Amino acid sequence: MEPAGMFQQGIYCLHLVEQELLLFAAFWVLVGTVDEMAVDCCWAWFRLSGRASTGRISLEVSRAPLKGHAAVLIACWQEEQVIAHTIRHALSAWRQTGFTLYIGCYGNDSATVAPRCRGRGVTTASGSSFMTAKARLPRRIA
Repeated sequence: MEPAGMFQQGIYCLHLVEQELLLFAAFWVLVGTVDEMAVDCCWAWFRLSGRASTGRISLEVSRAPLKGHAAVLIACWQEEQVIAHTIRHALSAWRQTGFTLYIGCYGNDSATVAPRCRGRGVTTASGSSFMTAKARLPRRIA
């Protein structure tokens, strides 16, 4: 067989493999779409029939003291510009005391958390690929 014929046969085989993979992918995209539509239709039916509702918390309950200790995790990646504001907002929105604020970032992104936490009683522990800052922060951060 001459080289040009082998090349054409190779291209034809690649085309067949491409068609099979496209058919395989299309089948699973269709299965996923049908599944999503079924879930959406069930949710719409439950909402319209009144069997599913959104719970509401009263103002009194939202300001009541916690019945136990709570933990809040803020995961960060390259957020040195906004993390200080995020921490201040979390502390102002969470009015109760008795919670621990965890701020996590990857070890190669220490610029995000470490400078913001110094001088605020925050201890940092770094692992192989993840660093966590943990403390019971005061109600206000200056």
